[in-house]
Amino acid sequence: MGHEATRTGAPMMLLHLLGWIRAHVPHCEVHLLLLKGGDLEARYAEVVPVTTVWGSTLSNPTRLERLRHWLPPRRRRRRSSGRSAGRRRARRVVRNGRWDLIYVNTIITRPIARALRRVSCPVVLHVHEMKYALESGPPRELLARADRIIVPSESTRTDLLDFDGTLASKVDLFYECIPVATPAPADRDSTGAPAAELGAGEELVCAVGTVDWRKGADLFLQVVARVVAGSPGRPPRFVWIGEPPSGDFARRIRYDIERLGLQDRVQFVGSVADVTPFYRRMDVLALTSREDPCPLVAIEAALHEVPIACFAGSGGVPEVFGEEAAVVAPYSDAAAMADQILALLADPGRRARMGRRGAEIVRKRHDVDVVAPRIWSTVEKLLHPVRESTGSRPGAGGPEGA
Repeated sequence: MGHEATRTGAPMMLLHLLGWIRAHVPHCEVHLLLLKGGDLEARYAEVVPVTTVWGSTLSNPTRLERLRHWLPPRRRRRRSSGRSAGRRRARRVVRNGRWDLIYVNTIITRPIARALRRVSCPVVLHVHEMKYALESGPPRELLARADRIIVPSESTRTDLLDFDGTLASKVDLFYECIPVATPAPADRDSTGAPAAELGAGEELVCAVGTVDWRKGADLFLQVVARVVAGSPGRPPRFVWIGEPPSGDFARRIRYDIERLGLQDRVQFVGSVADVTPFYRRMDVLALTSREDPCPLVAIEAALHEVPIACFAGSGGVPEVFGEEAAVVAPYSDAAAMADQILALLADPGRRARMGRRGAEIVRKRHDVDVVAPRIWSTVEKLLHPVRESTGSRPGAGGPEGA
């Protein structure tokens, strides 16, 4: 498996799946290959053995990382050559390991795609990307090489088959999932987080995710401005939780906040270790993403009985929650979403009904104990002939030198 270990949906989904496999399939030996380390790397390492080829955050860095540490600073800055070495190492790990099956967690893994040409075991590809990412040119050899392809929503399936209609016969749809634990209503106001970040005593509208174009951070500011202008009394507070913007996009976000006069109404609080306190306090989740296959943030918020505002044509949230637990504005129509949020804030009873229905949907359809067995069934069907022909256990062996 290969993916950068960040706190976004695909890596978190992988963490949930690995935890389920460890708990319910004890005979399965799994080794995780990360192309790059990140926030989730240590949590992965608590569940399965991990090899990270670049930027490891673990206390036992790879030989490549130890060598890089001792390089003079001038050479240390030559990151492109070091990353090239890391990609070559990733390919060696894939080619040299005695794998019974390889599960690839993203299409954005060109080094893995090349290495799979020389691997004979079955391959499962989990596609968490939609039209915009697909149009950027994923490695077609990876799509062709996969024995089964998993998608997290019908929207993702549609985009994938529009990109390559020949894949239809090997695509399976399994919605994203989380470990379900019913949040106690009494805990809803027990946040454990700074009151300034949570807008204590005020209505709270939140967005969660990396602050970038795909997540619609610029559209979020347009929504904020219109809700503030349309509020009959004191406007709600708006909070964005997630990795902060960088480069020109960060400058544009700061510029818009100042020009729109939103300094006192909107906060970007950065990444947090636990989003749960925010879920317990928020009144609406504003999902302004332009593209989001089946965002875990929506599933997590719904479990905490938070209604969702999203855009049509942006991904799987409308098909998952429908009008029962979400309001859906036309694609990128910030004015329409603002009107819908204002209507929700003015009707606490409706918010409560939508919140309860959203939590019911999550418990029924998006619990890891419901979804992971279905994914495992797909994996096991590919493993069965391998075990018969080799007599090996799933995941037996491992990468040479890893």
